[in-house]
Amino acid sequence: MRHNLNITRFPARAWRPAILSVVLCLFVLALADEMYDYMSVADELNRIGPDYARTRGKQALIDEYRNLIEAYPGYANNIQMEAQIALIHEWDLSEAGQPPNPVAAYETLTNVINTYPADHPYMKTVRRMAANRAIPIDPKVAQDMYVGLMEDYPEDNVLAAESLFSLGQIADRQGNRAEADKYYEQTMNFTPSGGENPETELQDIEAFKLNAAAVMLGTAIQRFDDPNERLRALEDFLREHAGFAERFGDLAKRIRETIEVQIQQQAEGAGIAAVPASATNSGADTEQAAVHRATHGASATGSGQGGQQEAADSFHTASAVGVSPGQASAGQGSGRLGGALMKAVQSVASSPGARVALPAILAVLVLGVVVLIRRRFT
Repeated sequence: MRHNLNITRFPARAWRPAILSVVLCLFVLALADEMYDYMSVADELNRIGPDYARTRGKQALIDEYRNLIEAYPGYANNIQMEAQIALIHEWDLSEAGQPPNPVAAYETLTNVINTYPADHPYMKTVRRMAANRAIPIDPKVAQDMYVGLMEDYPEDNVLAAESLFSLGQIADRQGNRAEADKYYEQTMNFTPSGGENPETELQDIEAFKLNAAAVMLGTAIQRFDDPNERLRALEDFLREHAGFAERFGDLAKRIRETIEVQIQQQAEGAGIAAVPASATNSGADTEQAAVHRATHGASATGSGQGGQQEAADSFHTASAVGVSPGQASAGQGSGRLGGALMKAVQSVASSPGARVALPAILAVLVLGVVVLIRRRFT
């Protein structure tokens, strides 16, 4: 019995999309497998990193990260590995004879800025890290970096508040009190743009404002050793800066309480307290840090300034998932794939059982394409 097949109903060219789909899926599968290996190594380095550095040395761990970067050239996630290297330089392993090396960390970050594309998704964070590290090393360069960040990312309100506060710190280091106060006042008066902002961003901005207020107030009272003179200096400052007590009343109140306890303890010959119980048992941690800053001259450690370090620490290697290799240099590694597709592949590739699930997903995609083609031509 002969079957009369109408070949014209399903021409050979109809298979081309299906074949191309299969080839593309195989390519994506291979790429996902490669990304899985990359992420596995990165996660393992992150897991064993501190112990590895203590026993074999920080440079040995850095070499492992360098090997990973060289084995996968063009991966956009490599910028995170570079930033992690900078953080490793800053680790304090003095007990193992390996003190922090802030200069090496700064040089690593500046090299990333000069090497990777300026529009890389993580470049802003790297530039923030570099600017922060430059403050004690080269204040003038740090100043230029923060000005450049505000110019290049005007929509980032937290970055703007952070930059203004940091510019005040830089001016402080340079002994320019008038310039420092100008930036601190700009920080305190900063108004976010762009309509409604996420609550977390508003909290970060308020933390920078609080720290700026603490620095200005602290400068006015820290030059006096006697707590009675500090209290008078506090009153003078509040009179000279109209509206300060209204905007930062809780901060001023808690600083007053701290000084009053110091006066009492001085009278009793018991030394000077750090922060009274009434101050430490109420209010936010950022305010406690601000009180300590104002009364003891501590460096910026509140949540606002800490936001920079948190941004740096967010380079935890596990967070590399979701960065599209489509952002890598054109033509290198996996940069040929579109960002949305690659994000989906990375999300699956980084999950447990990915090597089992991904082929099944791709098979279903191919089958769907073939079925659609057959329905069209039959």
